[in-house]
Amino acid sequence: MMRLIFKLIFFLVALVPLICTPAFGLTLNQAKQQGYIGEKTNGYIGIVTSTAPAEAKKIVADTNSKRKAYYQSIAKNNGISVTEVENLAGQKIVNHTSSGQYTQKASGQWERK
Repeated sequence: MMRLIFKLIFFLVALVPLICTPAFGLTLNQAKQQGYIGEKTNGYIGIVTSTAPAEAKKIVADTNSKRKAYYQSIAKNNGISVTEVENLAGQKIVNHTSSGQYTQKASGQWERK
């Protein structure tokens, strides 16, 4: 069962940038590269800097909403808690975050990878 969960989480890591980018304007990947958005250990993204444009904040809200729904689906299908899925996804996503982008430590501090 854990193997299936890891496969689903890996799929999520690969799929998230594709399903969470708007058609026009700032994309999730651009916002990450510009240092506005970073990956959190809880499986969600957050605003790194207070100077992030409103568009970046909308990307965070939209992406986190989609991730939450996806995590809930995985949890339900595997009979585990959403928190377990969030934590597994967070670890995988943070580990796969590109160099130069931000991740959030457990303490809440952002660091450039």
